[in-house]
Amino acid sequence: MHVIEFDFESKQERQIPAADVAPACAAGRFCWVDIDREAEPDAVKAMLAELRIAPEVADEITGPDIDGRHDVYDDVLHFTLTSLLFVDGKLCTYFVDVAVGERYLLSIHHGKVEFLERVRRIYRRDFLRFARSGGFLLYEYWDQLIHGYRKAFRALDRQSGKVQEGILNATDDSIFEQAARIQADMVTLRKSMLAAREVLHEMITRRTSFVSESTVPSLERLAGALDRLVADLTTERESLAETLNLYMGIVAHRTNRVINRLTVLNAVFLPLTFLVGMYGVNFPDLPGTQVPGGYYLFWLACILIAAGLLFYMRRKKWL
Repeated sequence: MHVIEFDFESKQERQIPAADVAPACAAGRFCWVDIDREAEPDAVKAMLAELRIAPEVADEITGPDIDGRHDVYDDVLHFTLTSLLFVDGKLCTYFVDVAVGERYLLSIHHGKVEFLERVRRIYRRDFLRFARSGGFLLYEYWDQLIHGYRKAFRALDRQSGKVQEGILNATDDSIFEQAARIQADMVTLRKSMLAAREVLHEMITRRTSFVSESTVPSLERLAGALDRLVADLTTERESLAETLNLYMGIVAHRTNRVINRLTVLNAVFLPLTFLVGMYGVNFPDLPGTQVPGGYYLFWLACILIAAGLLFYMRRKKWL
């Protein structure tokens, strides 16, 4: 558990034990509580009881993870953030439940979440320079969450670029597997960003006492950045789809060339096969079989027929 007490008037912040959260809030200070459910499974219910969060809110927080949750109650704002991170080349999803009260911000998650780790590293600088209320933590959360989305997008963009670069040299169907995996990751990223965008717009438009007026303009700027990122991802998905269409066109063109060559061979050998079949029958009085040098004349006829057909196809630009 990570518990920090903030005094915005004196610009003092310090780590406190979990038992001191309620007294600190009652004394007018702001507390940031971050709990890892995997490391401390019993601490969640204890902290929810300590902050006197309503049972229906507690049930939502401890219940199944849901994308895009945003609920405003009389004494708390509850929403869900979805963080994405590539682990060993696989896109992994992490859900973070956030409860914001008048004097606290509580975040609950499973395991380490990258954007929360970044918030812990940088919050002190912004607290000393700009913070006037607990809303600065909301801004830090959203800023680092969108930064994580941007990192995931750049990673997918690089993978998509490699597929596009290798399209001309592709010799098997592995490109479809790569493109399908990238497309699936893009869908996951887009779904998470759209859910986050809805939550962020709700926080901006539904004015509550839990989001200070001074924080709203900063959140609006982040909402614009998130909108642009969603648009960029849509463009990248379309580009990857066009790349696959181009690859399918190249494959179809190669197939047509092969079929064309096979058709030419069939056309050349069809009359030759006919001649061989005719002179392969067992009749002693077959015309031409008793002619001196008939064998060589047969081959001469075959060569002339084949050369004539090739010349004709060349003139017609079939070759």
